[in-house]
Amino acid sequence: MSASFSLNFDEYEKIQAPDNEFMWQGLIDIKQGRFAGQQTINIFTKDQVVSDGSKEFIESILTDIEILLLEGLAYVKARFKEDPAVYKILDHELAWLDLSLDEFPLYEPDLTFYCESDEWNVRFAEGKFGNCEPYGVLVSFIGITPTRADDPADFEDITEE
Repeated sequence: MSASFSLNFDEYEKIQAPDNEFMWQGLIDIKQGRFAGQQTINIFTKDQVVSDGSKEFIESILTDIEILLLEGLAYVKARFKEDPAVYKILDHELAWLDLSLDEFPLYEPDLTFYCESDEWNVRFAEGKFGNCEPYGVLVSFIGITPTRADDPADFEDITEE
């Protein structure tokens, strides 16, 4: 069930990012599955260009993005279930941990890649869980392996504008 994606940087907007870095921002169109539709993709670079190696890595991830998004969702679900207190799962939300992945209440994935790195993130920007406010839930990957689930609101460098 894999699809082929091509990064057309003519459609990506380059904007200034913090710390003298750059961010390319655009949309990818996921053709099928639970997350079908246009989703946001961000690519951070230290230079004003995205290297060929980074483009190849990103395209390799996007080839199986439907599967990787479900794996990220399963990873979050497992972490929430393993330690609900750490993830601030409320009593009335515990039943949601037994839902299938198709029904699991996290939505709106956006992707962030970092040039010259095999680490990337999916932020499920919306969800029914209380810990989704205000920034959603973040899943970090190294290559194709999910490695962490975090609440971005816990990060010290995020400030409300």
